[in-house]
Amino acid sequence: EKIRQEKSIGPSPWRAFKACRGGLSEIEFFVQILQMYHGRTVSELQPLTNTRELFRLLPKFKCIDKEGCARILLNYNFLRKLEFFLRRFHGKPATSLNTKPEENTIVTHWFQAESHENFIAEHQHRLDQSWREIQQTLKNTFDLDIGSYQKILDDQLQVTQERSATHSYTMIYSPAKTLRMATLAILVLLSFQGHAK
Repeated sequence: EKIRQEKSIGPSPWRAFKACRGGLSEIEFFVQILQMYHGRTVSELQPLTNTRELFRLLPKFKCIDKEGCARILLNYNFLRKLEFFLRRFHGKPATSLNTKPEENTIVTHWFQAESHENFIAEHQHRLDQSWREIQQTLKNTFDLDIGSYQKILDDQLQVTQERSATHSYTMIYSPAKTLRMATLAILVLLSFQGHAK
């Protein structure tokens, strides 16, 4: 139901700051992927469950570019702050921005933006930047061409759509869930083929 609501925001997927591309869920799972992969040889990473602590240690062990990691962490903190403020404002968990003027005004004030349009521009920029950093890190870590990575994502979406068409129930496509499935498939594939660095 939550994903159904997130997808109901129409042509503005960036409003679903938790489930959209470059959003909270994607960043968290990306960090977990690096932890799982590098934790095989870096024991200090294995017991960690805190995302920010992983952000601190991954560059230390050269699991991710230091500057790229810093950019993703800044964007992660931005989205966490947004999530926290919206939870306080609505009095319940929030996973997306809505278009109500009252919320727009308070979010603009919280983030000290000159206007709501400026806040939205920064929000979208941060999501896009995180997505680019994630793609680049996956390419560097697994020597995987981004076109191939995108094809895996597209294939997974096609499978989801085909299953939806052949069953009586409706399957909801979630970019974050597809990223998780595709990335795990990549890890398994590369492990068996011996292509991982």
